[in-house]
Order: sequence, then C-alpha cells, then structure tokens
Amino acid sequence: MSDLLDGTSAVREGEELDTAKLESYLLDKIDGAQGPIAVEQLVPDDQIGRKLRLLLPRYPGVRRIGVEVEEGVVTLSGHVEDAEVRDRLRDFVRRVEGVTLVLNQTRTDAQVLSAGELLAKRL
Repeated sequence: MSDLLDGTSAVREGEELDTAKLESYLLDKIDGAQGPIAVEQLVPDDQIGRKLRLLLPRYPGVRRIGVEVEEGVVTLSGHVEDAEVRDRLRDFVRRVEGVTLVLNQTRTDAQVLSAGELLAKRL
C-alpha cells in the first residue's frame, strides 16, 4: 500500500495506482506552497568568519592569524608555532559547519623568524 503525506492511500492492495488521486494531492500541495523552496541551508560566510576570528587566536601555537571566507572557502594567513600546529589548525577549521575548503597559508616560526630569533626561542 502506498500512503500519501496526508495519511490517505493512493494504492490499495490488489488495486492499481489511483493517478487522479495522486495528481490532485500533489497539485494541492504545490498550489498551496508559498515562498522560496529551500534546496540547502547554507551557513553565511560572515558567520563562519566571526566564529573563526573569535576562536583561532586562542588556539594553542597560533602567534597571529588572519581569516577570510568566500563562499565557504576559508583562507588562513598568519604565523603559527610549527607545521604540526598548522596541520591541526587546518583540521579544526575543516570541522566548522559551512566550510567547504581550507586554504592554509600560515607560516611557521622556522619560516618567519631569523636564525638568531629561532635560536633564542629554543634556548
């Protein structure tokens, strides 16, 4: 038996599909629909950006961070402690709802600091 959304049946066992009843039901539902028909609920870029700008500066090993978001694509820039922090940061951002891609352009201490600064940091 095939049930319609209103609980009535379009087909009873041993009977053929009542196409007129099905068509009438669907037309009533379509004609009664108002407003836009949502395909997918997207998280706005500004909402993603606000959340990341709040959280990422507090992330362990982040020295300085920039966040840009366009159509769910997050671009990170700035300075992090090391490659492990850079990778963990990327994985963290990937988990944020609405993010479709992470372009991680952050640089590590080894890439940013001079040899003397890096040596002093390690001592």
